Amino acid sequence: LEVVEVRGYEYVGGLVGLNRGHIEHVSISVVGTIDGRNYVGGIAGRNDGTINHTSVTGNEIKGKVFVGGLAGIHSGELASSSAHILVSGGDEIGGLAGRVRGENNQTVTIRHSFAAGEVKGEDGVGGLVGVIETRNKGSVNEIASSYASSKVGEMHTLADWSE
Repeated sequence: LEVVEVRGYEYVGGLVGLNRGHIEHVSISVVGTIDGRNYVGGIAGRNDGTINHTSVTGNEIKGKVFVGGLAGIHSGELASSSAHILVSGGDEIGGLAGRVRGENNQTVTIRHSFAAGEVKGEDGVGGLVGVIETRNKGSVNEIASSYASSKVGEMHTLADWSE
């Protein structure tokens, strides 16, 4: 699937805004940009379901908060997937997911996946995941057999450079 341009405010994804189902064997090439404010991802703005055997490559995914190469917020299962793309924004920016969030005694997983490319942000920025959060007792966040080879940097504005 080739994505030329996707723009929105919240829950912006190259395939879906909000995933509560099962996405499998999808490859997305971003020719332009996927651009939103909150919850922005190459596959889904927010993933509460399953993403397996997917890849995102191309130009850029950008937003303000919760921005990831595959999902802005990930609260489900992610396996055998990759992102090789520039991911940029403000807070909670990650090569695969901006935030991993376990809720209501659930197990959130990332397995056999990787991120490459470049990740730029201001706060909570990571090559694989920007921020990991467990909201409730009994929730488990698990990352296994996954890695990032992303270049991780800080966003700068013209005002930052002149100080």
